[in-house]
Amino acid sequence: MEGKQKINCNVESCKFNDRRKCECNLDQITVEPTCDCHTEFADESLCGSYEYRQEHE
Repeated sequence: MEGKQKINCNVESCKFNDRRKCECNLDQITVEPTCDCHTEFADESLCGSYEYRQEHE
């Protein structure tokens, strides 16, 4: 991610999370609104790039 912003991530259940560095391994993420949520606060958005980490990975 040279020259780009770093995406810090503590969501260990996501397969793109580097658990040692608490960073996202993707070059970019998609941020999506929560369905039917119009609060104007941070809880209105989610990482749309999330994929569940299987226990054997």
